[in-house]
This record gives sequence, C-alpha cells and structure tokens, in this order.
Amino acid sequence: MQPRPYLPGIFTIEPGTRRDYFALHRFHYCSRPPATFAGVWAVRYLQPDSTGRLAGVGVLSWPTPCNTGRQTYFATRDSPFGQRLCWINRHLRTISRIIIHPQFRGIGLAVDLVVHILTASPTRFIEASAKMAVIHPFSEQAGMKRVPLNDEQSAYFIHDQLKGGNRDLFANRFDRPVAAMHHAKAALRMARSIPGPAPARTPCLSESSIADAVSAQILL
Repeated sequence: MQPRPYLPGIFTIEPGTRRDYFALHRFHYCSRPPATFAGVWAVRYLQPDSTGRLAGVGVLSWPTPCNTGRQTYFATRDSPFGQRLCWINRHLRTISRIIIHPQFRGIGLAVDLVVHILTASPTRFIEASAKMAVIHPFSEQAGMKRVPLNDEQSAYFIHDQLKGGNRDLFANRFDRPVAAMHHAKAALRMARSIPGPAPARTPCLSESSIADAVSAQILL
C-alpha cells in the first residue's frame, strides 16, 4: 500500500477472517452479512508503538444467480439459466462489502482495498453493485467499469482481468469463449440446438457455492 506520510504508522492489506468482518460490520449501512464468503481481506494499521488496529475489511462473495447490472453488461437475459449459472460461478466473483472504520475514512483506503481484491481474485471477472455510487466512487477510482442502472443512485461495476488487470496471469486460464456470455442470441441458438444440461466443458459447481435465496443484489 502507498504510505500515508501524515500518519506515523504503516498500513497493510492481508488475508482476513469472518471475525474481521463482524468487527466492523456495524459501520456498514446494510446490517445483514453477505450470504457467502469467498474471501476476506483486512486493512491493518500498525502504530509506532507496535499496536495494531483493524482499519478496514473487504469481502469477496460467490455471485448471486440474478443481477440486473450483470445481465445488462453481458446481455444474457435470454440465455439458458443453467448455463448462465455455471458460467458465473466459474468466471466471476462479487465484491460484497467494503468497510472502512470511520476514523480512517477519507484517506484512500477503500480504493487500495478494492485494487488489492481485484488483484487477488481467482476469477477473470469481478463485479460489484452499489447504492451510493455517486457519493462513494471508489470502485471507479480502483479501475472498475461502471454500468449505470435506471436508478441514478445505483450502479453496477465490472472488472475484466484481461482488460487492464492481471493479463499475464489470466491470459491462458480460460478455455470457454467469453463471447457466449456477450451474445445472447448465440447462447439462445445453442440452447435450442443442445437440449438438456450445459455442455460438458462447462463445470457445474456444488450448490454450496451458490448463495441461498440470493436474487437480491449485494450492495457495497
């Protein structure tokens, strides 16, 4: 992380736990915890006297089956639900919480935390939905692309590791064409010509990988 010369201590970002999330969850406007935890990262502040403090936390979750912003960006409203579900579980994760302790807000920690999560995510695509995107534009500042929704206060953010992200790390990892998610008509034609389950090369993850009753968006 970039040093903050106006603060005498050192900030670090490291793998965290659910305990770190619950230590700061009261500072988030949504009181409910994320439905799933695919990864947790903690921002810690080491003071000059070697005392450590938890300054922030970020949570990466498994994607919800339905998301308006995602369907708008990938144009998948008409694609088969089963194939769509397998694809997002394999290629996409959701930043479900970014929480900075009030005493450490306004110094850019949220941007640093999002950048770190984008780098550490095991998938090509990382998404986020936010209710207060106009007030807190840290997702865009971290390099995510904004997809505006009908509600001016809401937005969907997406990041592609092969477009400005970890291109060298991800260039050879994907054997399923991403075009299948971008072109709804092609996906619909494939569904009509191939009855039954998804193609063999599309892995189906266990139900435990999918949030329960998660049709609602996860909000930052």
